[in-house]
Amino acid sequence: QVVYNDYSFAMVNLASGLGECWGDSRFGGDCSAVDLTDVTKVSANARSMAALTSSGGVCWGPGGLSNGGNCSGVALSGMKDLYYTDFSFAAVDPVEGRGVCWGNYRYGGNCTTIDFSHVTQIAQNRFAYAAFSASTGTMQCWGSDRYGGSAAAGGGECAAFTGTSLDVSGTTQIIAGKSAFVALNKNAGTITCWGLSSQGGDCSSVTLTGITDVYTNGVAFLALNKNTGSGECWGNTAGGADCSAIDFSGEVQIFSTQSAFLALKPGSGQCWGNAAEGGDCSSVDFSSVSQIYSNSFAFLLVDDANLPQCWGRSGYGGDGCSSGSLQGFDIYTTSRAFAAINTVSGAAFCWGQAGYGGICDGLNFLGTTDVWANSRAFVAIDLDAQTGLAWGSVTQGGNATAVNFPRVLHIPTTVTSTSQTGTTTVTATSVTSTVTTTATTATVT
Repeated sequence: QVVYNDYSFAMVNLASGLGECWGDSRFGGDCSAVDLTDVTKVSANARSMAALTSSGGVCWGPGGLSNGGNCSGVALSGMKDLYYTDFSFAAVDPVEGRGVCWGNYRYGGNCTTIDFSHVTQIAQNRFAYAAFSASTGTMQCWGSDRYGGSAAAGGGECAAFTGTSLDVSGTTQIIAGKSAFVALNKNAGTITCWGLSSQGGDCSSVTLTGITDVYTNGVAFLALNKNTGSGECWGNTAGGADCSAIDFSGEVQIFSTQSAFLALKPGSGQCWGNAAEGGDCSSVDFSSVSQIYSNSFAFLLVDDANLPQCWGRSGYGGDGCSSGSLQGFDIYTTSRAFAAINTVSGAAFCWGQAGYGGICDGLNFLGTTDVWANSRAFVAIDLDAQTGLAWGSVTQGGNATAVNFPRVLHIPTTVTSTSQTGTTTVTATSVTSTVTTTATTATVT
């Protein structure tokens, strides 16, 4: 299992109990003294790493109250799932209805008053958690009250709910931005919002009914009624809160950077938000689209002839994309760069900011089976040859020369080998966690 934050990577072989970490040693990049025997799950927040084991758990990175890198004394035995804000962790056993939190108490490290016994959904933004119980129709929050948590020590009533009549009883999905939450009741077509009002925590101006879908780029939200082709936006003004000029009718797909959106239809595309970060696509030809990719600042379109177009912030991936065919190439991203890799020929083309992986000249990717990325570096693995290489920020994961890949990639002969695959989800929800900085990949055929 591979996890990462903005500063480092951790690779743990769940079969052998061996691990390798690299990047900034202050923020999880050094696990040489950590016993990873019997690890079942690994996670990372903005600065620390945590792993559940069959008998408890281990953590590394900055300790104390500020980050979550010290979980000694935390009752982790039997916990199954890990969640995180930037500066805390939450471990939950959904079967027994138990939960425990640690790290910075202001940002979710204290959940002592939360009742986990009926929780069916948990979401987190950068600074707070929200847990919904379908059987009771209630929402509990903890972490920073400004960002959607609770003013109560140990958590409880969501701060924005105090003195209001907000109804979340029929919540079917919780959508988390960087600093706010949205509860969608898909059956009723309604939404409830809370958290930082300037980044989506206030949706009182939304009049749309019959809402079927909600999207976020982290600082702004989009609500769609796909049955009527209507949409409304709210949140950060410069980051996509105004979509009044966008036509959402017909078949539409939504993509985003950290401050812009793209609404894609067959043969056409419309962009809004920060023009410099993807919100202006007036010069893009959408007549033939095979794939859309994005990093935090730019979009990449690959058409049916495997030819690329890119737009967004110059130097961060919004320009410099190859004018040649990308047939047979897989596409990956950090926050400010793209990498196109052909594992059959070993060729690659990278563009964007050099310190974020935008240069990969001279690297041979022949036989690569998996690629991961944090926001500032890439790592490519050949599971068969048990080798790896990294590029990007040398201090934040882009230098893996000291990593013993054969040691951590070797599968014991008594264990059935299972092919690992890289994470393929892109989200702008949080720029500092394993989720908002994952690599995106698809083969262009």
